[in-house]
Amino acid sequence: MPAFKTSVPHGLSADEAKQRVDALMQTIDKKYPGMVNNLTSQWNDNRLSLAFTVYGFDIKSDLVVEDQRVDIDGKIPLAALPFKGKVQETISTKLQELLA
Repeated sequence: MPAFKTSVPHGLSADEAKQRVDALMQTIDKKYPGMVNNLTSQWNDNRLSLAFTVYGFDIKSDLVVEDQRVDIDGKIPLAALPFKGKVQETISTKLQELLA
């Protein structure tokens, strides 16, 4: 699976950023109906492992929440490679909005 990595800076504590990310995970099916399916997520300290299906593509990623930034390390299926940039950009943009 092709990988993508990005880092999103923020001005929050790790705890506040983690709470915001967790709140999003609880409502993502309502925010993006019909687009995001099969969402699973699990926290292990400050690392969120999540998997979901978007437009038929299975996406897996880990988000590491730190003071001042969130690091994302994800994998997409080979068939979604043409959309890699868009996936990475969308995740980054949504996190920037969430953590503003």
